[in-house]
Amino acid sequence: MKKQPLLAFSLSLSFLSFGQILNGSTSVNGGNMNVEVTVNTSTNQVELKLTGLSNGNYYAFGFGGSSMSGRYAIVIDGSGNVQERQLGNHNAGSALSSSVSVVSNTTGGGSRTVTLTRTRTGMTGAHYTFPNSASSFSIIWARGSSSSLSNHGSGNRGSSLVSLSNACNIPNTTLPAIHICAGDSAFVWGSWRTASNTYDTTYTTSIGCDSIVEQPVTVNPNQTYTQSPVLEICIGDSTQLFGSFVKSPGVYYDSLVGFRGCDSILAQEVAFDSVDIQVTLVNSFTFDASGSNAVSYEWIDCSDLSSTGVTTAVFQASATGDYAVVVNNGNCSDTSICYSATIGLEEDYLLNVSALPNPFMDVLLLEEVQANANWAVYNLFGELMMSGVGTGDRIEVNTSEWPSGVYILKVEISDITQSTKLIKR
Repeated sequence: MKKQPLLAFSLSLSFLSFGQILNGSTSVNGGNMNVEVTVNTSTNQVELKLTGLSNGNYYAFGFGGSSMSGRYAIVIDGSGNVQERQLGNHNAGSALSSSVSVVSNTTGGGSRTVTLTRTRTGMTGAHYTFPNSASSFSIIWARGSSSSLSNHGSGNRGSSLVSLSNACNIPNTTLPAIHICAGDSAFVWGSWRTASNTYDTTYTTSIGCDSIVEQPVTVNPNQTYTQSPVLEICIGDSTQLFGSFVKSPGVYYDSLVGFRGCDSILAQEVAFDSVDIQVTLVNSFTFDASGSNAVSYEWIDCSDLSSTGVTTAVFQASATGDYAVVVNNGNCSDTSICYSATIGLEEDYLLNVSALPNPFMDVLLLEEVQANANWAVYNLFGELMMSGVGTGDRIEVNTSEWPSGVYILKVEISDITQSTKLIKR
């Protein structure tokens, strides 16, 4: 199996996708005061930047509504000290437990900016819980003419809105696809991948946004091509295929490098072109091969394999002996077994044994086997399968354990021999 590593790459995290940072700000009091709110929903933290005049007088912001009554507020006194309060109905209300941490407190250009952090959710029911999605919320503001919280006067107060937007709303980064072959793998984000899919991993940007990098993997299948038509060879012959000689039927394969380096499989089926060499015994000296698929015949003398000169389907022996037929179907040729012919017998002495059914399966019936006639069945290797002596009655032969193939039945009495070709399915 091939394994393909993921190449190193360089990415600017500012282009990576979605986050949970919400940010918004607003200026009030003619630009003398400003509030900036940053919400990190992943850490459940809020950063508040509260800006006002640094003239020694207090300023304050209330969150979550446009009226004072019950409002959560943060007050910055003239020295920059921070206090959280729950305001009353047009009065200072009561102090709350501190839930903020001071990050910085700076002055310059006539302004003071105090940066605070706290949890997004309120410490108590009186502490405001900031939104966790892009939305707007109301604020109130005030600045006084004294160092500590006191009546601010009608001209130094008001309300406004802070609108939070997603600071990380950037599309995912998708890398170029990796192509692998079926059965191979690619190393992506710490694991070996073998299936077509888009695999991703998450980074964190400098401002706390989640960033998603996607890596598509495509598995290219190995292609299989089958050559046609089927390649036929004669029994006993061979043919050269994919650099080797083959002489058995079957499907043979070869591999080539194809699309994107993946294997392409060549498949070639090889089959035998069989020749029908079935011969029917008409009588003791006449044989018929016309049931075969031949285009030509040649009968030969088995004693010396010489030609008898007969090239027809039906052969009638002129002398006692053993004969066979060479059958050619136009592509291949094959030779039958040898059949015995006897000349000069009276009709009364001719054998008329029949074997049923033919082809047979588990049982073979021998009909009209004369009394005292010797019968035997051989396979094509000349091995005796079963034998016996006729009684004049039907003989039932159990062939259930015989393998499928061709067999020869020989029946002999006196000088007469009858041979019959049998087929076991």
